[in-house]
Amino acid sequence: MQAEIGEQQLRDLYGFLVGVGARPGDKVILASRELRFEQRNELERFLNRMGLRPELRTIKAPGVNAADDGYDNAVLVRYELYLGRVPDCGRWHKETATNFYNTTAENFGCANAAALQQQIAFPSSLIRGETLAFPEGDVAAESVSRYRGRKVEQIKVEAPAN
Repeated sequence: MQAEIGEQQLRDLYGFLVGVGARPGDKVILASRELRFEQRNELERFLNRMGLRPELRTIKAPGVNAADDGYDNAVLVRYELYLGRVPDCGRWHKETATNFYNTTAENFGCANAAALQQQIAFPSSLIRGETLAFPEGDVAAESVSRYRGRKVEQIKVEAPAN
């Protein structure tokens, strides 16, 4: 039995994760039987260094008379990626038809459709938001300051010319 994971296997795993678009903070599931806990722990440390969040699972041992299923020699890696499809925005000339594909209507609005897409693709963002960094935080703070500091002006009514 191999004691540690080879460098080429780690490179392959890194290439896989980059290829599927894994980003820091994303969850990656590692599953193995007890025989492979040492290798699974090594992969967990590797994923932590990449900024990913490994979730460990144990694969149930087979029964006494069960055929060999190959899981004694493997550590399974699973990455889940959710993508939302947003229709073209602003097709106001068409009638809205109801469908059962869990998509927003084409005339629902670009901002609403984009927000719904982000909520579907990254549901964890509804639980734990991201801290705004420079320059986004400065722009947001400035716009709020401008809004709060505004003066309300009464609308001037012009008298009709005689």
